[in-house]
Amino acid sequence: MKRGDERRALRMALLVAGIYGLVSLLWILFSDHLLLLLANGDAVRLGRLQSLKGGFFVAVTALLLFVLVRQVLVRQAEVTRDARRLAQLIDRSPVVGMEWQASDGWPVTFVSDNIRAWGHDPLHLATGRLNHVDLIHPEDRARVSAAVSRHLAQGPDRWRQEYRLQHGDGHWLWIDDQTSLIRDAEGGAMLLQGVLVDVTAQVADRLLEQARVQVFSDLVSGGALEDLLVSICTRLEAVYPGLRAAILLGDADDEDTLRFGAAPSLPEGLVVHMAESTPGPCALAVASGEPVYFDDLDDASIDQAIVSAALAAGCRTCWAIPFQDGNGQVIGALAAFGSERRGPTDREEQVLGQFAGIAGLAVDKSRSAQALREREHALQIVAAMTLNLLREEDVAAVIEEALAALGSIAGADRVYVFESHDACSPERPICSQRHEWVREGVTPQLQNPELQNVDLVKTLPRWYEHLRKGELIKGYVRDFPANERQWLEPQEISSMLVVPILVEGRFWGFLGFDAVTRNRAWGRVEEHILRIVAASIGAAIERRRAAEGQRRAAAVIQSTRDGVMITDLSPRIVSVNPAFTQITGYPEAEVVGRNPRFLQSGRHGPEFFAALWKSVQAEGHWRGEIWNRRRDGKVYPQWLSISRVLDEHGRPIHYTGVFTDISEIKRTEEQLEHLAHHDPLTDLPNRLMAQIRLEQAIARARRNRDRVAVLFLDLDRFKTINDSLGHPVGDRLLVKVAQRLSGRLRDQDTLARLGGDEFLLTLEQLGDPDAAGQLADVLLKLLEEPFAMENDRELFVSASIGISLFPDDGATVTELIQHADAAMYQAKSQGRNTYQFYTEALTRSANLRLSMEARLRRAIERDELLLHYQPQVELATGTPVGVEALVRWRSAEGRIVPPGEFIPIAEDSGLIIPLGYWVLREACSQGRSWLDAGGAAMRLAVNLSAVQWGHKGLFGRIREILDETRFPPEQLEFEITETTLMEGGGPETGVLVALRDLGVRVAIDDFGTGYSSLAALKRFPVDVVKIDRAFVDGLPDDPDDQEITSAIIAMARNLHLELVAEGVETRAQRDFLLQRGCRTGQGFLFARPLPVAECMQWLARALRGKEPLS
Repeated sequence: MKRGDERRALRMALLVAGIYGLVSLLWILFSDHLLLLLANGDAVRLGRLQSLKGGFFVAVTALLLFVLVRQVLVRQAEVTRDARRLAQLIDRSPVVGMEWQASDGWPVTFVSDNIRAWGHDPLHLATGRLNHVDLIHPEDRARVSAAVSRHLAQGPDRWRQEYRLQHGDGHWLWIDDQTSLIRDAEGGAMLLQGVLVDVTAQVADRLLEQARVQVFSDLVSGGALEDLLVSICTRLEAVYPGLRAAILLGDADDEDTLRFGAAPSLPEGLVVHMAESTPGPCALAVASGEPVYFDDLDDASIDQAIVSAALAAGCRTCWAIPFQDGNGQVIGALAAFGSERRGPTDREEQVLGQFAGIAGLAVDKSRSAQALREREHALQIVAAMTLNLLREEDVAAVIEEALAALGSIAGADRVYVFESHDACSPERPICSQRHEWVREGVTPQLQNPELQNVDLVKTLPRWYEHLRKGELIKGYVRDFPANERQWLEPQEISSMLVVPILVEGRFWGFLGFDAVTRNRAWGRVEEHILRIVAASIGAAIERRRAAEGQRRAAAVIQSTRDGVMITDLSPRIVSVNPAFTQITGYPEAEVVGRNPRFLQSGRHGPEFFAALWKSVQAEGHWRGEIWNRRRDGKVYPQWLSISRVLDEHGRPIHYTGVFTDISEIKRTEEQLEHLAHHDPLTDLPNRLMAQIRLEQAIARARRNRDRVAVLFLDLDRFKTINDSLGHPVGDRLLVKVAQRLSGRLRDQDTLARLGGDEFLLTLEQLGDPDAAGQLADVLLKLLEEPFAMENDRELFVSASIGISLFPDDGATVTELIQHADAAMYQAKSQGRNTYQFYTEALTRSANLRLSMEARLRRAIERDELLLHYQPQVELATGTPVGVEALVRWRSAEGRIVPPGEFIPIAEDSGLIIPLGYWVLREACSQGRSWLDAGGAAMRLAVNLSAVQWGHKGLFGRIREILDETRFPPEQLEFEITETTLMEGGGPETGVLVALRDLGVRVAIDDFGTGYSSLAALKRFPVDVVKIDRAFVDGLPDDPDDQEITSAIIAMARNLHLELVAEGVETRAQRDFLLQRGCRTGQGFLFARPLPVAECMQWLARALRGKEPLS
């Protein structure tokens, strides 16, 4: 409590006591007088009243004393509680309260308990054994003492200051101290009270910002890098007085070397060891890119020279933080040495990192500025070199001078140029070193044979892939692939920088720097300089080539067959070449100085020429077809290319026109256009033109509500003529057919040849559908007349015609052609040489055929086919002599599909080829099984369709299957229809002979239904004739069947051919055949076609004579 407060309390106590004494005195005086009046002379009564008065006084006095004491105790409790709360708030607050005497040394008389956070014991401080001034940093004591003395003498009594206070563990804290001076009544200094706050972080931030500002300021003003680094170290040491800082920098030319940056507070020997020794803290931080912390140098795994020097300097710990440039490349490290063995706090790590970042910024910006100055100087030299390269004719001599200048300004040990050979392929360049400059003491490589005729693709494939795309090769040779190191290390190269030389956008060679005497890293300045010089070399070579090209171009222009015209910007003709005169007929003297518009033909309007010149002005060129006029007045087409010629500044100076007379090309185009839409043989419209015209006819008919008829015409049996008389005869016949049909048609009708022997006729403006049928009948009659061919030969041909109508049978080109095609097939099925109109039934039939074809294709893949066998027997005895293999199809639904349904579809679709070979292989395999089981040898008959018979490689496949199944050829018999054999003509006779030589028999199936003659039949080496069931069915009653059958039997006997009668179903038929001389037959009288197992059982029984007739 202050002394003034004590005086005020004393005065209040005296006042209360005086009032109490006065009131008591008055009470005694007046109460006695009152009692005498009340007692009225009664002594006893007076005594009682005296006792009551005394008791009342005691009670009132006790009550007053109770109230007073109670108030004192309550106030005291409140003060104690408030004191406790204040102490808790102070303890939890970052603010430390301290009181010390103003006497010498400032003995501490009070300190708040929360000073424990700063590592001090408050009891130890408050005993007076430690003075406040002893906690202040030695460098700050004089300043703080001076401030206290000044305020003691002059005031004011409150002030604020920052100074460093020692932490209990020895390191220093920055403190913000708000000090108050307590004076006595005479105004003398009695106590000092301070409110202390730890502002170390704020001071660090402030010093960091000051360091940043100074770095930028010094960089702008061109301050020395060394001064910047010293300032950064000094400011870091100001933040943490217990630390001493050093900065080491990576060498820009040698990545393995560190050099001195700054160390204002460390002995020189320690810094030298850190820069030269490996490993050291900074070297480890630079190499790893991560901070390195050594809490105790005695245990640090670094060079002992560094440890010894540090310990000698009083340093016990070292922390090294790397810093980077703007590209993220580590360029140095900041080291902090401390006198205490400990690791950094989180805050210290953060602050050290920020100072390291400032150091990186200073180094990066300083180096960038230095590099810019060096680059400007280098570019001045390079610009001079470039001018020489572009100015001098002797490019090789200028390159030699340029290499020497490059080596000097870039500090390279070797500069060289490799050039690809002119004769080599651009995709496989062969390069040799042609130019070189070397620094004194470096071994030249120009005469090294390993550097001549280098196959880049083979020796240095990675280089070629990069260089040909304009990319550079850069780095330390030790980091290159093994194959490249093997080639480079004999040249003693440590690091290199190579850029491509491109000429007209293509790889020509490369220009390179080598470092030999040191492990140098190449920077962007060297890269930029090298690229500029490489581009200049390429430009010089292009200029030399361009000069040569101009000389050649002048010669070419004079000798080219294209017309060339050069005009000024007016335009007025400046010059023309001889071809111009040859094409246009105008001599040069007659056109120079004239506007080229005198050549115009008049076919193009102003809009055409406006668009032409707009393209020239906007894009610099125009090319296209144009019609111009010759000197003789004839108009002709040109292919003209007009280009705007620019000078070196990009300004137009001329126009050039190069043109070709395309009169002949136009004629050729017209011919090609005709060929694209017409049949080359008949000159009729082809399929494409037929579809286009039919589309147009449909559109007109739709507008005019007319009909269109489509007639699909196919010549009958034209293949026979082609195969027997040859394709040239067939082609001439097609031409004559086209001419005869065309002569009967109207101008608006279109007759087209679709291909082969198929024609399509489109009839427009068809009022009555019957008119289409009438025309079809006329055309068929036209074809009945014979066609006269060479050598007085006459050919007869008929046709089948299908007719579809628009809109009745279809609304599109595709539908009408498809429906006419379907109707044509219907006409063929009705005997040919007729016409049919399309019906819906034909579409359903066609769709059914398509569905059946798809199912049959899957049936072959899914093995749904099987074979049944019908025995062939001796008619007299019933003894089996063979079997005929008949294919059956059990569909996925379980239904047996009759052969008559799927065999024609297989023949039309081509599926008969794989189907037929499957039947042959399966029959031969089962026949082999019959023989292996001990069955009697007998012939196995297999049918060959007409499609198979015409298939190339038939005989080879037959022999392959016989070899595969090991079935005896002499037991195999092929059945070929009479029509197939006759229509096949001569080419297949060789197959028959080959089959006979192999031992295979051939039978003519369905004999009597074709149109063969005895003379024709004698030409073929066949063995068996089969009488068709159609003739056997009417026996023995039908006289015609009797005559035909008897004639066939007599003919076969005369030709010494075997006979087999098909479809024998009654004994009367068998007896008639035996009577006429037919010995063998097959039919339901003996057996139906049977599955293989049942057939084998039937054969076994029949051979034992136990199989009766059906």
